[in-house]
Amino acid sequence: MDEDKKKEEDWICICISCGMCIGVTFGVIFNNIGLFISFGTFIGLLVGYIINSKKNR
Repeated sequence: MDEDKKKEEDWICICISCGMCIGVTFGVIFNNIGLFISFGTFIGLLVGYIINSKKNR
């Protein structure tokens, strides 16, 4: 049980760290995919870094 939960948490961190889905979603909404993919990726990496650094303490 605990093993599965740990895997799930690691997967969440991997998911957040990319940010592509944020970029694509906003890109489609605002009809400017190129800009928002790079923006979303940057925000995603930043958020992922913050979450991972807090988790490792």
